[in-house]
Amino acid sequence: MKLRHQLVTLSLGLSLLLILILGSLLALFIRHLLESNLQDKGSDLARVMAADTRVVEALRQGSDPTLRDYVEAVCNRTDATYMVVTDEHGRRLSHPNPELVGQKFRGEDLWPALQERRSYCSKDRGTMGPAIRCFSPVVGGDGRVMGAVVVGYLMQQVEGIYMERVALLISAIVAVLGCGLLLALWVQYLLRKTLLDLEPEAIVRRFTLQDLVLEQIAEGVIALDGRGNIAMINSTAIYQLRLPATGRHALQGQALAELVPPLAPCLEQEGGEVSFTIQGESFVGRWQAVQGKAPGRLLIFSRPEVATSLGVQVTHLRQYAEMLRMQSHEFANKLSSLSGLLQLGHVDQAVELIQQENEACQIMLQELLRLIDNKPVA
Repeated sequence: MKLRHQLVTLSLGLSLLLILILGSLLALFIRHLLESNLQDKGSDLARVMAADTRVVEALRQGSDPTLRDYVEAVCNRTDATYMVVTDEHGRRLSHPNPELVGQKFRGEDLWPALQERRSYCSKDRGTMGPAIRCFSPVVGGDGRVMGAVVVGYLMQQVEGIYMERVALLISAIVAVLGCGLLLALWVQYLLRKTLLDLEPEAIVRRFTLQDLVLEQIAEGVIALDGRGNIAMINSTAIYQLRLPATGRHALQGQALAELVPPLAPCLEQEGGEVSFTIQGESFVGRWQAVQGKAPGRLLIFSRPEVATSLGVQVTHLRQYAEMLRMQSHEFANKLSSLSGLLQLGHVDQAVELIQQENEACQIMLQELLRLIDNKPVA
């Protein structure tokens, strides 16, 4: 897998893991906040109903046929699922189901409100199902507990509200993942454009080969950026220009004109051949333009005698190649003659030709051994 693909996969994986962790924590926080808000609202509503004169009067009288309709009307104006009013013995005076009015309240969580005069909320199962139930005692003028008001929110209703909030959370998570994917693709594009679609191993290999090739060049090579600072230099150039032996990487970014003042006139030339002298030694070179986003120039120089020596070597190599070509041609002619004699069936003449060539070679070897006393040289 390529580096950019690894980065995209890693970034998306980390983003997904982080979002899942934060999303789970946020979902738990939403659930806790939702239940806490419902408990606060239920407690406030239960305390308000416990202080309602209609409820207090009904509990003082022991019954009120119109209390159920009154409580249900109040409940319909709120988001509570139900409201129940009980007396001090736990007998219902009001309930959403008329058939349950007059019966005992279901659940042991009622008694702390009646016995301890506490307002609180709990989770329990009632006649309508599991619910969050908030209790508040109804206290008379003499300080005696006359009954209690219960405000309930069915867990089914809580789950519905919770799933709506979770759906919004999931939508936000999907949107964040989409933005993360787009960002990862943009980073991948930038990496591909910057690294020229090369992997780090290939880049390292190219730089290593570049350093090896650069150090093996017999000529001095200096690459300059647009401001005349050294971008690249080989050891030959450092030695010939008498630059400080601090390493070629330490010289990068420094102005060549300041390091080698005799080169200042050459730096003013845009291209072509140049010549300069460093501590009494003459050099010749040439400028070569470097195109790209960061334009620059390349100076390749050497001593004049080195260039002359290279020219002589090239001439000798050409002469040697010509001699080998002639020898190859002559030998091919002899092989062609020998092949023709064998094809015509003139075996004796072919053998005679081979013997003549062998004798000529032996005569030459004997002559060399006779003229040269040093046998290994001969």
